[in-house]
Amino acid sequence: MSTASFKVFGKLDGAGGNKPGTLTIDRETGEVIVRPKGSRTVYKSTLGSIATMVCVVDLKTTVRENL
Repeated sequence: MSTASFKVFGKLDGAGGNKPGTLTIDRETGEVIVRPKGSRTVYKSTLGSIATMVCVVDLKTTVRENL
């Protein structure tokens, strides 16, 4: 299985402040997995779902370019 893993830092479990964790992308299935450090909880989604959220939710960082 071909995966890419990244160390991340943010509000990963909704409790308290920011904390470290790991984000893993399975390149074959497009599955995205986030695991907060020190937690057994695993959050899963697909790249397609995340792309839809980025496009639909106003993230206040929108840059529109004519491609």
